[in-house]
Amino acid sequence: MRGFILLFMVVPGCVINDHGQRYSSLRQEAKTLCEVMADPHAYEGRRIMMKGLYVQEVHQRVLYDAGCPKWEFRVGHSLTAKEDRAAARMIDHAAKKDISVSIPVIYAGIFTVKPFIIGCSDRDCYHYSLEEAQLLAASPRRNGLP
Repeated sequence: MRGFILLFMVVPGCVINDHGQRYSSLRQEAKTLCEVMADPHAYEGRRIMMKGLYVQEVHQRVLYDAGCPKWEFRVGHSLTAKEDRAAARMIDHAAKKDISVSIPVIYAGIFTVKPFIIGCSDRDCYHYSLEEAQLLAASPRRNGLP
C-alpha cells in the first residue's frame, strides 16, 4: 500500500514537469502578437502558433499580450481538433478562481484578417482573429510575458 501511495505522489509530478517542458519548447516556436502585427497580412490565411494571455471575456475568448497592448485577437476554437487536456484543465481550474481567467497559453490556428471599415487600409480598420484554434499548452505561471 505504501508503494502505491508513493507512486501516486511521484507520477503527477512527472506529468506536470513534462507539461512544463512542452510549454517551454512550444513557447520558443510560437509568435507573439507584436511579431504578427508587425506585418499581419504576411500571416493572413496561414496556420500559425501564437502565445499570449488567454482572457475570457463575456462573449468571446481573447489572446492578449501586455507587451503589445494595442492588439488582441479573438480566438475561435476548432470543434474538431484535439486540445491539450492538461492545458484545458488548467484553464478550467483558473476560471473557477476568476471568471475572466488570465493564463499564459499557446494556440495554433488560422490567422484571419477581415476589414470592418470599407475603403480603409490602415491596420486599425481590420479585425484580426485566430480561427479553428487548437489549445496546445498552458502555464500556471503569470510572471512576465507568456
